Amino acid sequence: MGFLAAARADVPRAKAIFGALVRLRPAGAYCYVGAAMATLNAGRADDAVRVLDRGLAAVGQDDQPQLHAFRALALQLAGRASESRRALGEAGDASLAKGMRGRGTIEPEGN
Repeated sequence: MGFLAAARADVPRAKAIFGALVRLRPAGAYCYVGAAMATLNAGRADDAVRVLDRGLAAVGQDDQPQLHAFRALALQLAGRASESRRALGEAGDASLAKGMRGRGTIEPEGN
């Protein structure tokens, strides 16, 4: 349900659903990704970056690369290209990061 709300940019509903999930599983990366996707779909990329920053502080090391990759995308959409490239570097070999590099969505540092 939360991701359906995120896809529709229904930020209030997505925040309610993912906020409840954060309370149940504060280290669950998908909670932060879902809330960030809702705000991205609503055209609020800087807010999405803040959501992902909170997620990075809460999740374990294993989930951080994927959050860094989503953060790189949000930063790119916010017009913060150099920060986006740094976040993509932090994402390492996360599957989303590989896809963004492979499609040229975000060029890595030094290019």
